[in-house]
Amino acid sequence: MDSDNVETTVHFLLEAMERYDSWESLDNEKSDKDH
Repeated sequence: MDSDNVETTVHFLLEAMERYDSWESLDNEKSDKDH
């Protein structure tokens, strides 16, 4: 595997995780208001 390829994959994973975290916190805020 190319080292460039590895860096791109890691960067992609980090971005995906950040997006997932922000979506999770949004969902938590919504359910908090519902209760």
